[in-house]
Amino acid sequence: MKTIEATYRIVTPMFIGGGRRRPDDGVRPPSFKGALRFWWRALNWPRLRHEEGDDACALRRLHAEEADLFGAAAKSRDGRQAGGQSRILIRVKKQPSLQPIEDRWPNPHTQRGEESKSGYLGLGLFPMGEHRRRQGIRENQQFVVALAFKRGTSEKDVESIRDALLAIGIFGGLGSRNRKGFGSVAIERIDEESHVCSSCEEYVEKCRQVLQGGSAPFPPFTALNNKLRLGVINQLFPSARDAHSALARRYLAVRGQGGVVRGEDKLAFGLPLKDYEEDPNIRRASPLFMHIHPVSGKYLASCLYLPSVFHPNYPQGNELAFFHGVEVFMDKLDTVGVES
Repeated sequence: MKTIEATYRIVTPMFIGGGRRRPDDGVRPPSFKGALRFWWRALNWPRLRHEEGDDACALRRLHAEEADLFGAAAKSRDGRQAGGQSRILIRVKKQPSLQPIEDRWPNPHTQRGEESKSGYLGLGLFPMGEHRRRQGIRENQQFVVALAFKRGTSEKDVESIRDALLAIGIFGGLGSRNRKGFGSVAIERIDEESHVCSSCEEYVEKCRQVLQGGSAPFPPFTALNNKLRLGVINQLFPSARDAHSALARRYLAVRGQGGVVRGEDKLAFGLPLKDYEEDPNIRRASPLFMHIHPVSGKYLASCLYLPSVFHPNYPQGNELAFFHGVEVFMDKLDTVGVES
């Protein structure tokens, strides 16, 4: 039976949990599997779109391949079982320590101005209105995920999972507000191969490695495409929280109260948006993936922008023009060239 073992380090506090919204269970296999499926879809869309030639056929094939690899309970139109058990068994071999818990950050009311900027990205994590303080897993801890593949799983499928494991630890995170840089995780090792970055250049090269081939046209869901952008803050910070604050400060200058992006131009950052949604239950996640990454004892802030068809109700017109406000934010960062 083929196996893969991936070691990650928690870089910013992780607000993860089950129904009680507490980190009592640590990193749960279903949570990790959800992130793995997301990045697998995002990475494999360009290949399928190229091979199939149109969105509809590529979506059908993506759904079929995902169901075969990750499992599905769906049935086909004729009522027969179309899914089945996952080919991948996931277990968390090593958990991070849950004590002491993180219950003070982010805090928008602190006297330290920089930290209050992180609070702007963490709405829902601290007491505000009906929201209670979320408890999280503290940073700078390892966890290890072990994956076992059923017999008959192709080497191509195994490699596609390996790529997704790397993407999680280069661009992603786990838990609430992970697209805003909370719960960032850094890949340290996949089996015997080290992925620890010793320089900004090495981190950027790993990003290019993951993003290569993302030349698909504008996609119907969040995936690699030829309009993606990768940006970094071109300096290293003494702590992960300082790096996160720096990202938040740039975001606030664009989207915050008094920022350069106003009104309906904020829609592209994610829904719901107060006073502008036709239905307050309409939801759409942000196309931005903020991430904090350790580099030789210091920390780098990055952001991956993956535009896609936003929502059936929005926009009414030019899809790319709709993302103008998000592009303004990306312009606040140093652009990293990504060859497709």
